Amino acid sequence: VLGENLNANPDARIYLQETWARPDLINAPGTKTLNPITALATYDTSTPAPSYFNSLEAMTAEMAAAMQTFRDYADDDGSAGLAGIVPTGRTFLRAVQDRVATRDMYAPDAATDGLIDLWFNDGTHASVHGSYLSALTLFGSITGLDPQSLGRHEQAAFDLGISPDDAWALQRVAALELDFAAAVPEPGQAVLLAAG
Repeated sequence: VLGENLNANPDARIYLQETWARPDLINAPGTKTLNPITALATYDTSTPAPSYFNSLEAMTAEMAAAMQTFRDYADDDGSAGLAGIVPTGRTFLRAVQDRVATRDMYAPDAATDGLIDLWFNDGTHASVHGSYLSALTLFGSITGLDPQSLGRHEQAAFDLGISPDDAWALQRVAALELDFAAAVPEPGQAVLLAAG
């Protein structure tokens, strides 16, 4: 028995974070080996890797449904205390569907298609850009503030080496997935619109 938590905060809110679809479970080009030092993956294309889902959409839908089932169960047994589900997986999918991010990280042109790469090369973990999109989705879900309010020149994106254009594109994707009514124009655009 653990006993009472004397530091418990009765105002604390618990969120479930929906994970993103994993390209390595959908269309990996071969079996994966991870470098134990760098964690970079190499793929043996002579040995096929199994695909467990036929698309990012299918895996995202299954993950979203699993999170909802978990939340519903928690509500049923009286232990809820869950403030909501952070739709990170659906935000990743929206970025792909809106052609902000690369759909197939294994495609020959994935590194040169001009789109953002959301996954690390292991096809499991988020890249720097994917981590930023995840953080934006958490930020909007927890604070109730539009991620676009951070602006294209915000410090975290700069510190991560994310360009202002990419930061703005990812903020917009998170804002749209979180149902902020309309995309907020960048401050400079608002001035131009008013002057026009």
